[in-house]
Amino acid sequence: EQEIMSYSTLLKISIPLMFAQSVQFIMAWTDKLMIGNMMTSQDVGIYHIAFKLSMFATIGLMAINSIAAPKFAELYAKQDFEGLKKVVNQSTKFIFWSTIPLVAIFFIFPEFLLGIFGDKFKIGVTAFIFLSCGRLISSFSGSVGNLLQMTGRQVIFMNILFVGARSGYKNFKSLQNNEKEGKK
Repeated sequence: EQEIMSYSTLLKISIPLMFAQSVQFIMAWTDKLMIGNMMTSQDVGIYHIAFKLSMFATIGLMAINSIAAPKFAELYAKQDFEGLKKVVNQSTKFIFWSTIPLVAIFFIFPEFLLGIFGDKFKIGVTAFIFLSCGRLISSFSGSVGNLLQMTGRQVIFMNILFVGARSGYKNFKSLQNNEKEGKK
């Protein structure tokens, strides 16, 4: 017979996940808002293309996460920690090795790739390289967010995201202060 979850248990699990997803949604826009505050709309457009293009490096991460996340939950529920460890290690390796070739192409042909969108976008090479480096670093750690969420550690995941959001907010305020100082 299937166990029915109480409302309090459901809320205890879902509220941290709701906050975590809300923070991720906000953080997804923060960089563009910060750039828009300091630069032209054309610069934001160039950055946005570099950002979206660098996201292709996360194809392996997204594909593996869609398979690994339910497996994490299943193995955790069975308390098969050796099996969980094996799946985490395998998925991280798959993510890393599927990301490497894409990022290598990004590093070798950045101007060509950005030039697909027009010659004006080629000036976004530096942003594209930095963003691609970030995607590569992310691939080193694998499915950490999903692992935390699927193993009952959603509060830890939420707290990590809040720390990141707080850091982003402090950076934004610092940039505003520096901009005010520069105008004096």
